[in-house]
Amino acid sequence: MTRMSRELSPKGLILDMDGVLYRGDCPMPGLVEFFEIARSRPLVLLTNNSTVSALDLECKLARMGVQVPVAAILVAGIRLRFLDLVVDPRRSGPLAVPCDARFRKGQEMGWF
Repeated sequence: MTRMSRELSPKGLILDMDGVLYRGDCPMPGLVEFFEIARSRPLVLLTNNSTVSALDLECKLARMGVQVPVAAILVAGIRLRFLDLVVDPRRSGPLAVPCDARFRKGQEMGWF
């Protein structure tokens, strides 16, 4: 691997789900193969669908042949808090919980 390709290689992935990984109940072509490659990096899946839980989506992906831990799936209700952690997890922000504690919790959840 060249120096440039190492610099451009992502350290982790943040992906939307509907329309990217699947459309409705149909997996996108190459979904299982993609996850076989992506497992080597930290992964977070996001959805703005607030009518389903992360557990529902974990089961949906499992039916498509992909195993993703429920902690890696963020639905609309918790997505904004996650983005607050990602933007600058060590800077104080609007949440009452100290940012260092939010950062540690994100690490415990495997988000970083």
